[in-house]
Amino acid sequence: MKILIVDDSKISRIAIKSKLEGSYHITEAENFEEALAFLNTEPFDICFIDLNLGDEKELEGLGLIPIAVQNGVYSVVMSAYEADDVIQKAYDLGCKDYYAKGNEKENVTETVRRYYDSKESFTEELVSEIFPTKNPAQKKAIKDLAPVISSNIPICLFGRTGSGKSFLAEGIHKLSKRSGNFIEVNCGAISEELLEAELFGYARGAFTGATEGKSGKILLANGGTLFLDEIGSMPESMQVKLLKVLDSGRFYPVNSDKMVHSDFRLICAGLSNLPDLVRRGVFRADLFQRISGYSITLMPLCERPEDIMPTIRQVTASTRRIVFSKDAKEFIEAYSWPGNVRQVIHFSEVLSRVSSGVVTVEQVKACISETSSSVTQSALVTDEHLRLIKDVGLQEFLNMMRDEAIKLGMKNNGGSGRDLLSEFKMSSATLHRFKKANPKLKESMYEVQ
Repeated sequence: MKILIVDDSKISRIAIKSKLEGSYHITEAENFEEALAFLNTEPFDICFIDLNLGDEKELEGLGLIPIAVQNGVYSVVMSAYEADDVIQKAYDLGCKDYYAKGNEKENVTETVRRYYDSKESFTEELVSEIFPTKNPAQKKAIKDLAPVISSNIPICLFGRTGSGKSFLAEGIHKLSKRSGNFIEVNCGAISEELLEAELFGYARGAFTGATEGKSGKILLANGGTLFLDEIGSMPESMQVKLLKVLDSGRFYPVNSDKMVHSDFRLICAGLSNLPDLVRRGVFRADLFQRISGYSITLMPLCERPEDIMPTIRQVTASTRRIVFSKDAKEFIEAYSWPGNVRQVIHFSEVLSRVSSGVVTVEQVKACISETSSSVTQSALVTDEHLRLIKDVGLQEFLNMMRDEAIKLGMKNNGGSGRDLLSEFKMSSATLHRFKKANPKLKESMYEVQ
């Protein structure tokens, strides 16, 4: 939530701000001109307005109320003026609440509550357009996101693959009113070396083939939202670097001595085992605390069957319309949907093209068989993989995938080269070539026992 505090008294601004810090993006203005500039250039959810903004013009703050209201801002007066005619004038101009100064603790809290009460359509949009669900538990979890949507609080989305995490993340960005872009990075689809360049960018000459510099995803997310999918697969070295960026907002692109800055909102996503990765020491506890300002778990479709048919109707709403026989509906709602929302979307798109107008259970079974196969196949080579192949070439991509697999295998089996040779069905020559290409890694990690 973005809040503008307009008051010529620094003490008064601090009194209001102290009840909001940590959960909201706060902007302060100490006079009419500053407030007017902010209101004309930035979107705000709530504006606290003092009526006396200096000695030159009495009740100058009244002039800000209609401007804020016209911009869709929930306007609140907090002033020492208690005359009935002044209060009436403020309400006539469009302010929603009027409070006397001196009881900011209760009044600020009450203002935020009343703001959300007035924004019932906002929470309804969350569950009707951004993440449609009829499941009571899932609906409540989605609605509970409302207070943090417009804030800078990091959000962590948990759920099985295909449960709609990226879909929800983009919806949160849309409702947050952030002026920048929604930038998505799949941490599990990129090798450690490429992930650093992808996130931080790089200068010319950073590596072979880097004939010119490139901005990283963190910088591209400036003013917007950075969505890190599969955060649990991020290498520890990158976890440390990301933590530093989150603390300061500053970083150096690869092979550059020029520091850059980015102001972004972070949303992460992963499986529900991320806390377990922290306990096992695979994921840093300090980074986990930093990214999980607010967490929500998305239920798989098999636990909310009432959402399956509405999802299908939403996908086919703008395409060829279809209806389902009774036994087809029963089969669809009883099916486990291992690919979750992603599989349902693909299933709906295919069925809309190939089925008759009234879909039978036989057609449903045939289409599910096809989309189940495609879900498994698409997991092997993602769109992100294809983009990387185009960037670095197929052979280099395969080499990077091989090296990442060996690193992970060595880490998981305690560094036993002999076990890895057997598990991965690879030659000792491949392992030794890997060792030679990665001299910075610990020697014990390559020891063939």
